[in-house]
Amino acid sequence: MSVPWSSKGTKATPVDADQLLIIDSEDITPSTTNKLITIGTLPSGDVLGPTGATDEAIARFDGTTGKLIQGGIITIDDNANANLIRSLQFVSHTAAPPSTVEYIAVVNNDFEINVTNGNNFKLEVDETVEYQYDATQADFNNNNLLMGTAYTQYTSIASPGVTGFATIGRLFLDSGNSNVLSIIRNGSVINLESSGEAFTWTADHSMATFKLTADASNDVILNAPTGQGVSIEVAGIAEYLFDTTQADFNNNNLIGVDGFSLVGNITMVLTQEILWPDNTRRITMTSGGLIIEVPSGSSHSLEVNSVVEYEFSSTIADFNGNNIQDVSNILDSNGNELLTFTTTASAVNELTIKNAATTAAIELQATGGDANIDVKFVPKGTGTFFGVRETWAWPLTDETTLPVVGVTYTTEPAPYDMTIEDAIAGLTTAGTGATLFTIDVLKENSVNADAFTTIFTIKPTIDASEFTSTTAATAMTLNVTTWEKGRRLQLKIDTLDTNTLGRGAKIELICHATAR
Repeated sequence: MSVPWSSKGTKATPVDADQLLIIDSEDITPSTTNKLITIGTLPSGDVLGPTGATDEAIARFDGTTGKLIQGGIITIDDNANANLIRSLQFVSHTAAPPSTVEYIAVVNNDFEINVTNGNNFKLEVDETVEYQYDATQADFNNNNLLMGTAYTQYTSIASPGVTGFATIGRLFLDSGNSNVLSIIRNGSVINLESSGEAFTWTADHSMATFKLTADASNDVILNAPTGQGVSIEVAGIAEYLFDTTQADFNNNNLIGVDGFSLVGNITMVLTQEILWPDNTRRITMTSGGLIIEVPSGSSHSLEVNSVVEYEFSSTIADFNGNNIQDVSNILDSNGNELLTFTTTASAVNELTIKNAATTAAIELQATGGDANIDVKFVPKGTGTFFGVRETWAWPLTDETTLPVVGVTYTTEPAPYDMTIEDAIAGLTTAGTGATLFTIDVLKENSVNADAFTTIFTIKPTIDASEFTSTTAATAMTLNVTTWEKGRRLQLKIDTLDTNTLGRGAKIELICHATAR
């Protein structure tokens, strides 16, 4: 296909950004269906838009190329009035615009509406001013909060500084005493600091019993009729609710309490706490129970008639001579039973534990109303009470007869299981020579086996001219330390001294019971 060069007029040689217009041969009138061929690139800043637009409408980019625009529904007229705006989105700034101009902005995450000095900020509904604010007053124009058509700023209660009082109630602070809350009612200024006057709401409830009152003691009273409550809300959510039966704090903390008196109950849920002004003392409800917390170095005290009866610190619980009553268990640091207590009906006797000074013995005493009291230790099941050590001693010969090597005595069966701690051999007359007097003890291999095995690795010996194995150069060593119930022992003279002078041989076993 060839594109003829127009013969109309004198045309320059095409360069970048020039365009060729291609027109349908059947329709030589340019229209939106004509096509443009751009030679080179368009200069930056040039855009293409629709063939028509709405007067005063704000143009918007079409796509992301920056070359196309499109129309919109928002318009700005010649007087700078914007129309058809559905919403505005703000981004917080760190500095506000100059206070000498009106503006709406979010500054440091605070939403600000600024009007210059002398101007008013108004909120209208159907072009009727419902709320109006300026530097001196907030006018609610007969809306719910106050029942008045206008506010007047008063310089003092005694001399309001205006002529003619409005007859509809208004609430204001006396500039001479900023702590005094007052209202104007029926042409008279009423000081709510005292005298029992009340500010009454009737518009919503048609009841004069909803009121704010200051009594003669300078206490401010919020009154609601029977069956109603008083609610304090934040952002439309009731945070605190008071009625005739309870004060509901809705999971909020009670902070800055110097003290309070109770008539009914305080009910707390998990994670709620009562916090004192110094922020170091608190009462907290947790899943593990109620926690009373005080700072380091302080203690908890429980008083009766202003007398400290119980005091708790980080190191001690002081009961000040009071009894601990109805205790089932004392637990260790892991929560396991350390001591368990059971009761006997009409008990008159008890166990007393007495401590002792240095070198003295502590005492477990049977005390109570009876003159004579037994003490019984009762093991559980087949268990036994482990008391002091037991010594089992047997003579192997008389005091003068020459001993004979071999088994000289077989013991009775063990009455219960025991642990053998030590063995001691002795003589009445000492032996002499290099060969030492030696004694052996053998334990029955099983009950009724009538076969025996030594309990020693090194048997007890008595050195020359000595009377006991406790001073032997080579100490005795036990190989077996158990003596089971029903088994017997055999006592044996293993070796005589060189000169056979040893007489009066004996053996002792030191044991303690391990089972019944």
